[in-house]
Amino acid sequence: MRILVIAKKPPYPARDGEAIAIRQMIGGLRDAGNSVHLLYLNTEKHHASEADVAASLQVSAQAIPLNTRATIPGAFSNLFSRDPYHARRFSAAIIRETLQQYLVSHPTDLIQCEGLYLLADALAVAGHIPVIYRSHNVEADIWSDLARNSRNPLKKWYYGLQAKRLESYEKQVLPL
Repeated sequence: MRILVIAKKPPYPARDGEAIAIRQMIGGLRDAGNSVHLLYLNTEKHHASEADVAASLQVSAQAIPLNTRATIPGAFSNLFSRDPYHARRFSAAIIRETLQQYLVSHPTDLIQCEGLYLLADALAVAGHIPVIYRSHNVEADIWSDLARNSRNPLKKWYYGLQAKRLESYEKQVLPL
């Protein structure tokens, strides 16, 4: 089977639980005899060369450069949107274009989406190709906890707003 895995960060180096989980999933798919290709976001916070990622995972890999940095102006302007700020930071035309270009030139049997923030892009370009969503967290629950535990009233309000938007976004994006 030819599987395209898409992730919001490189699974190499494996410094946190998400990277380790993605790495183990790719290794399991590869070891089961599948042909695996990884498309990942290469951000300023999580950056790794395609050659290092490919060698580490023993699969082909392609980086998509994207600035996902959270900013105060970005967070402020998001107040006038209905989208969660995190989803907006991880959505860009370059992602959909790169996915589309890959799918046009490489026969693919399955797309595995690691995490919520790339799922809408994967579903938008997949066409007839099945998309598997592997959730690492329920994002709205994380932000609800942040809001509940924040002592700063402004952060408490903003985190709560983002939690509500993420819950709505999760229900909208997930084809249940």
